[in-house]
Amino acid sequence: KGFVDASLLKVVVYRDLTDSLVNQPGHAADLQKIKDWIKASTIIDEMKKVSDKQMLKNFSSSISSIKTPEYKNALNKTLATLLKFGKGDMAADFTAVDVNGNTVKLSNLRGKVIYVDLWATWCGPCLAEMPHYEELKTKYKDNPGITFVSLSIDDNISLWKGSVANRKAGGYQWLINRNKLDAYNIVSIPRVLLIDKNFKMVDMNAPAPSSKKLPGLINELLK
Repeated sequence: KGFVDASLLKVVVYRDLTDSLVNQPGHAADLQKIKDWIKASTIIDEMKKVSDKQMLKNFSSSISSIKTPEYKNALNKTLATLLKFGKGDMAADFTAVDVNGNTVKLSNLRGKVIYVDLWATWCGPCLAEMPHYEELKTKYKDNPGITFVSLSIDDNISLWKGSVANRKAGGYQWLINRNKLDAYNIVSIPRVLLIDKNFKMVDMNAPAPSSKKLPGLINELLK
C-alpha cells in the first residue's frame, strides 16, 4: 500500500510489478508515469521485432500517445535508429572467429542466401532450436545457393567450443562479441538474420529453425 512511486522504476524488481501497481491508489502523476513506462516498454519491444521500415513508421502514432517526455524521446530515438537499417538495405558486414581461431567475415558468403542463427550456451531456447537447425542444414545440404551460420555471442570461448564439440556440430560455427552487431540491435536471443543472394537484408527477425514458415521463405529466395 502506498508503494506507487515512479522514481522506483529504476529498480528492476519494481518494474516487474508495474502491472499490479497501477491498480493501487497513488498520486496521479506517478500512476501516469508508470502507465507510460508499461506502454513504452511494450512499444519498444514490438519495434525491435520489425525490420520492415514502412511497418516501423506506423509506430509513430503509438509513440505520440506517450505523455512522459523522456519516454517519448527515448522511443523516437530508437525508432530513428531502427529506420536507418532494415529490410532491403545492404547487410551490415561483421568479423567473427571460427572454432580454429581464424578470422571470418560475413561478406565472404556474399552471393548465397545466408541464414544466421544467433545463440549462446546460456540460452535454453537457443539450445532447444539446435536439433531443428541441424535438420535445416541437412535439408539444404545439396543446395549451393544457401549457407548456414551458427553465430554465438558467448563471452566464454571454452564453453562455446565445448558445446560445439559435444553436439558434433559442423558447418560454419562462429563466435562474435555482441558489440560488433550494433546495427542488428541484438537485444535478445534466439534471433535469426536472413540475407538474400545480393547481400541485402530480408529479415532481421527471421523465422526460427523450427518454424513451419521457414522452408517456404527460403525456397522463394532460392528461386
